[in-house]
Amino acid sequence: MDKLDKQIVGLVVLIGLLGGLVNALDAGENCDKPLSYRHLIVQAFIGGFSGLIFGFVGCYILGENPYLLTIIAGSGGVLGMRGIRGLSNVVRKFIEFNIKTKK
Repeated sequence: MDKLDKQIVGLVVLIGLLGGLVNALDAGENCDKPLSYRHLIVQAFIGGFSGLIFGFVGCYILGENPYLLTIIAGSGGVLGMRGIRGLSNVVRKFIEFNIKTKK
């Protein structure tokens, strides 16, 4: 993975944004309050960022397969902050495990 193709990165961000939008619409449907455009936009950006992170991790693990990366980015977009927290816990435990085994 020397240089990631710009179209793949754009696709990953777009799918992440759409995943975040789906998550916001689903959460708003199950809520008593009316949806605001501000909430939708913020959740879409959070989903795009989360989808981008998940897409980069997927690219590192699986390579530049655009089909798999869009699935991973969409899932990351829908998960949003919960997905980022879960991914950070996995990375933290991986680092702790490697530190313990090197002693």
